[in-house]
Amino acid sequence: MPDMVLKTLPKGWLERCKSKKYGKLALTVPCVEDLLAPKLKRNEPRDISHAQYMLQWVYTEANHENA
Repeated sequence: MPDMVLKTLPKGWLERCKSKKYGKLALTVPCVEDLLAPKLKRNEPRDISHAQYMLQWVYTEANHENA
């Protein structure tokens, strides 16, 4: 992601992210809530619907993993 986009993520996102190394490639993925935060700040109907869908999906998947 461009640096400008990373600056819009909430503080502490780096501590909450998932990281993995594939050889020399280091992959860092922010958590869903941190990725959705900039979209929710815009407060557009499309972004709100997207956030609601993604949060529902994330929590449904988490429940399946814990079952």
